[in-house]
Amino acid sequence: KVNYAIKLLSNYDVRPGGLKGLQAGNPIIRFDELATKVNESNWEETYYKVKEISDRLDALTHQETKLRADLEEVSNWTNLDVSPRSLENLQVAKGILGSVPRKISLEFEANIRKLDFTTVTAVGGTKTDIWYLLLTHPKEEHKLTEFLKHSAFSQMRLDYDEVPLERKQRLNKEIIEIKAKQRETKEELKVYGGDLPKLEMAYEYLANQKNR
Repeated sequence: KVNYAIKLLSNYDVRPGGLKGLQAGNPIIRFDELATKVNESNWEETYYKVKEISDRLDALTHQETKLRADLEEVSNWTNLDVSPRSLENLQVAKGILGSVPRKISLEFEANIRKLDFTTVTAVGGTKTDIWYLLLTHPKEEHKLTEFLKHSAFSQMRLDYDEVPLERKQRLNKEIIEIKAKQRETKEELKVYGGDLPKLEMAYEYLANQKNR
């Protein structure tokens, strides 16, 4: 516990560094005096406080990681002007989202346009793939499905009810808010930087006990 708290607060050490810190040196103290100081220091209270703050910081980092993954995914669909979930509610057509390798995209589009009741629209992509929205009439759905099986088409299911561009803007806003919370939480940790000497004394005392 002591070692965890020391490592966590090491970036917030308020003591002078460099030559000034070396000149100050470490205080000389007898073991019995050290034991008294440590027992009166409430170092465990500091540990539990910084652990709680650190857990909140970890949770924020996890949130940010997920938001950035969602942002990367939705960035490929920003030219889609409807929400993916709304495609499930079409009455006279079926909407399909997916991608094909960029190198065969022109051939893929040409073959889709040979169908009588299906449209193809490029709505985004990456360096290697083009992302499409296909709309087909139910009576041609089977024919389209058979074609897609042999065309290197990767179908995707996006489970959200937002227009991709609006979702991207919301995710960016949430990431900015998370970064602000992270800065605030780090400021909370900084408050406990002055407790490092107390924790180091506790570590020294406990290490001596263990060696004995």
